Amino acid sequence: MRKDWKHLCAWTPNRKQHLCNSVILNFHKSLWKKSVNGKLNPLDAWADKKMRERLVREHYIYWSKFSSQKIADGFIGCDIAPRADFTQPSAARAYFAESRPLSGIVDEPLDLGRMLGACSVGLSYHGHSNDETLITEAQTIIDFLDLGDFANVRRT
Repeated sequence: MRKDWKHLCAWTPNRKQHLCNSVILNFHKSLWKKSVNGKLNPLDAWADKKMRERLVREHYIYWSKFSSQKIADGFIGCDIAPRADFTQPSAARAYFAESRPLSGIVDEPLDLGRMLGACSVGLSYHGHSNDETLITEAQTIIDFLDLGDFANVRRT
């Protein structure tokens, strides 16, 4: 994940690449607990044995190998239990590389993808949120990647 972060920092902006998603998917655990459009969230779908069996029965002809990751991806891809979206860090980096704030500070509601994109171009990111879980996850990313000089999160 640190290697992924270094690639994002040294990368020439291209919105189609998905650099640094591994950091968000690893540390942003609440992403898997959010329901989208009233459907099951991925964790609840995984816990339901009948739901797992149904997915395997309906999609076994498309998969050459079965794994727990294939089943989890199947829930998301088949729109049975969609995962909540997040801002791609590479798209955020491209945005901030093109339109840097004059002050060098990004002060906005907390978004982990935008936080990584802003910090990767050397901007100072100040995020605020009411969600204590999101703040804790952001602080874990900040500590893991040593972003203390660039990123600050607070409760509003």
